[in-house]
Formats: sequence, structure tokens, C-alpha cells
Amino acid sequence: MTRRVDLRNVILCALVMAGAFLAVNPFVEMPFDDDWSYAFSVRQFLVSGHITYNGWSAPLIITQTLWGALWCKLLGYSFVTLRLSTLPMDIGAAMLCYVLARRADLRPAAALCVTLTLCLSPLFLPLALSFMTDVPAVFYALMSLYLLLRAAHAASSRAAILWLAAGTLAGIVGGMTRQIVWLAPLGVVPYLLIIRRENYAFLIAGILAWMIVLLDIVLCMQWFARQADVFLDPSLIACIRQGIARPRITIINIILVTFTAVMFTLPAALPFAADQLRRLWSERNSWRSALAAIIILILSVEIARRPAFGMAPWLYNIVTAQGVIGPLEISGDRPFIMPLLIRGVVSALVLMTTYLLAARAVVLLIDFRKSAAKARNFFAAADARAFLVIFGVSYFVLLLIRAGQDLVFDRYCLPLIPCLGITLLRGRSLTLAWPMVVMFGIYGLASTQDNLALAAARRAGVERLESHGVPASQIAAGFEYDFDTQLQQAGRINRYGITNPTQPFNPIQGYTPALRCKYRLEFPLLPDTKATPFGAVDYISWLPPFHRRIYISEFTHPWWLGSSLPPGESVPMNFERDFEPVGATEERN
Repeated sequence: MTRRVDLRNVILCALVMAGAFLAVNPFVEMPFDDDWSYAFSVRQFLVSGHITYNGWSAPLIITQTLWGALWCKLLGYSFVTLRLSTLPMDIGAAMLCYVLARRADLRPAAALCVTLTLCLSPLFLPLALSFMTDVPAVFYALMSLYLLLRAAHAASSRAAILWLAAGTLAGIVGGMTRQIVWLAPLGVVPYLLIIRRENYAFLIAGILAWMIVLLDIVLCMQWFARQADVFLDPSLIACIRQGIARPRITIINIILVTFTAVMFTLPAALPFAADQLRRLWSERNSWRSALAAIIILILSVEIARRPAFGMAPWLYNIVTAQGVIGPLEISGDRPFIMPLLIRGVVSALVLMTTYLLAARAVVLLIDFRKSAAKARNFFAAADARAFLVIFGVSYFVLLLIRAGQDLVFDRYCLPLIPCLGITLLRGRSLTLAWPMVVMFGIYGLASTQDNLALAAARRAGVERLESHGVPASQIAAGFEYDFDTQLQQAGRINRYGITNPTQPFNPIQGYTPALRCKYRLEFPLLPDTKATPFGAVDYISWLPPFHRRIYISEFTHPWWLGSSLPPGESVPMNFERDFEPVGATEERN
């Protein structure tokens, strides 16, 4: 009966993910967030047969480019095709999340709850409908963890080695899309060697597998560093030094990452918080409850002194108070769709859950002997939770190391959702979880649809201008469109810090010097533009206000249309002014 229930639930997870994908109308020929960069690499690969970069993003995208090119060979190159190419990985991530939850000894209903928390998340769903590398990375990481888990419990040495090889291969292939996937085999294979240490053949195979992963990392990164127009992230040592040199920024980002990760795991984390509150009350005369109460009080006072820290959403990129991506897409004031009351309630729940997690962690550290014994039993059991904890902690540490860069986005918390959710929900009641899953799912679907509806309106506005002979280089239609146009015109982004640049960085121009924009799509007209005969484009959203409008306006002083730029000026664009890392100007001079 259990197998039948699990098969039914796995199929249900796949159908829900596919249904959510199709329900929000993904057939819009417009890029999303950074996927214009990866899409251009696919386009260049189809022409040249080589993987090329353009100076924007740091993922390797080797596997991603080959996968996208395969789909484009079959269906033709378009953003819609590339969006559809991620659907198998979206479905695979949902199915793997459920299977891992069951192997972590969660009940079928709880495993289904965690899976829906992931795949209907307002963070996961918009990324699942894009050619971004975030969801494929989650898929490959979960696949690697699942296969390595099978290696831990295989009945024979031969089967264990085969599962080990498959899990290692999944980690290598995934890491060649987004480097964080390498953390799965790097962290888990040594753990497997301890679990199966009495098997000599497996020990040899495990050591060899781990060395192959290291060799793959070294060779891939050396190859990547030699490519033209690549943007390399600072080394881990450089990030640590930067974090030490900027402790305030590091601490702030660590706090924001923690709040954001808990927020997206809230449907699964809230039952944990309720259980902890009941435990504190039942043990209210013990030193553990007293210590937990003191920690919660201190943290509450600290956040109360800094009100800006207390309001969700914390890390902006995908989820904002103005919907998916928020004000990044086009100019003007996009309507706020997240009422202050809802933000306040979600914030309070997240803060309470985080405080209880912190209090629990401190109590466990103080009661070290008892905690160490529990930890030994936990890892000796070698269920899926141990594998998820190893990967999740490794990834969280990597985020902490990068926190000093001040370039940490909410989508970086995506791999933590299944790790935290499965770990925290085990053995808990689902009374509080299901209502939160429903609310998060409704918001995730609606906000994703609204983003795609706005993308369709932007596409309609662009096509209206192009039908009147306006070239793409004279249209500012938002961050993604503008940067894609730049790549179509010049093949690279004008950015400081590019390794092996094919063209020198121009410090007096913005990211998109190929654009000389005369017209702009925007929400209510801004002071530097005026109305045009091209009018406006209306569209329907699922979240209020339900009837929205974007305008096709004309810049009032388009001086950049001339043959040269005034000294010290950059080209106006929707992404506004050029961004350079701290110290870039001094280094350039």
C-alpha cells in the first residue's frame, strides 16, 4: 500500500509541477532575469559549435548550453523553447524532493507537503519558468544526493559502487552547469567512505570518485579562466579576506540569508516553531527554557532596534513587495502587491521561527555531550536527512563566505528549501503546514503569471514600435530586453572586471553602450519622458490591481543619439547607472 501511495504522490508532484508551469502562460518571447546571457551562449553555440561567454555571469553553463542547444535543434531557437527545456528538470526536482523526503522517514503526506513547499514556492516557480541555472542546479544536486544515498544502502558491493559512480557523475554534470552542485559529491562521498568503511572495494572506488570530482573542478575552472569575456567570482580566500575587511556587511548578509531561507521554508518550518513553543512551555522551569527565553528576548530587542531588518522580503531579486523581479524590469512605479499587513504577519512568523532555531542551536551546543551522542546516532542511520544536512550546511557555509561581497540574492537560498524543509518537518503535525502551502502556492502562481503577463505586454509594446520602423537599439524595454539587445548588437556586455576581454572596458559608458534609446516602456510617465502616439499597452494580472498599463514614452532630451557621448556620461538605460565593485575605480586608475 505504501508503494502505491508513494507512486501516486510522485505522479501527483510531477503533474502539479507541469500544471503550474503551463497555467501561468509560459509562451512569452521575452527573457527573464539573467537568462538572456545563457540564451545568447546557446545561440552562439548553434552557430559556432563553441561555448562562449559575454562578460555577465559566473556559472559554467557547459551542460546548460548543450541541453538548450539540443532543444533548439529540435524546436528552433527562442526564449520559449529554452524555457520549455527546463520543464523536465523542474518536474525531476519535484519528484526527487518527494523521494528524498520519504527516505528521510517523513510520512507520505509530510513528504508531499515539503515537495509542494518547494515547487509552488514564489521563489522556485518563476525560476522554473526561465532558462536560469538555479532550478537545474537544485535538480542535479538532489539527483546526486539520491544516487549517493542509494550507494549507502545498497545490498552488494557492486551495486554500491554503481550507485556511487552514478551519483558522482550527476554531481559532475550538474557542476558543469552551476558550480554549487559539486558540493554534493564533495561533501557526501567522504561520509559514504565512513559509512561503508569495512568494504575495501568501495573505499577504493570512493576515493577515486572523490579525486575525479576534484580533478573535474580543477580542469573546468582552468578552462573557464582561459575563455574570452568571462566574469570570474573572487576566490574563496579573497571572499574571506573581503568578509573580514567588511564585517558589518558580512554580518548583515548572514542575517538576511537566514531570514530569507526560513521565509521560503515557512510552511515546513512553522510546525517546528509550534513544537518548540510547546516544549519551552512544558519545560518552563528548566535551564534550557530559561536560556532559550533569554536568547529570544535578546534577538527580539536587537531586531527592534533595527526596524528595517524586521520586514520581509529580505534579500531582493526574485521575490519583492512589487512582485517577481519588482522594479528591475521597466522604469516607473510598479504597483505594490504585497500588503503591509501580510508582510508584517509573514515577517513575525519568520522572526519567531528563526529565534527558536537559534535558541535550539545554542542549547544543543551547551548540552554538548548529549548532542554529540544524538549526532552520532543521526549520521550512523545514514538516512536522507544526513545527506541533506551535509549538503545544506556546506552550501550555507559557502553563502557565508560570499556574504562579504554584498552580492547575495534570494534565489541563492533555493537549494536550502528541501534541506531545511525535510529536516524540520520530520515528525511534526501538518495542521499549520498545509494552509501555508496553499497560501504560498497561490501567491507563487499569481505573481509568476503577473510577471509573464507584464513580459507579454512589454513584447507587444516592442512589436508595436518595431512595426513602425524603430530598431531594437532605440527601445528601452527593461533590464532583460536591453541587455539581450546589447548582446545581439555587440556580443558582449561593457563591464568592469571581465577576464580576457575581447574589447576594453569603457568607464564612461554603461553596460549597454550599443543602445541609443529614443523610446522607453514604463509605468506612469517619468519626468524625463513624454507621451507618444504609440499609446499604452494594457494587461491583466491575477493580483491587485488586476488591470494594469504600461506606456510607450519618448525621452525628452535624447542627447545620446548623437555620434559621441559627453565626457563622463553613460548611456541612460533601464538598469540606470554603471555598477562597479568597491575599489574598482582605484584599481583601474
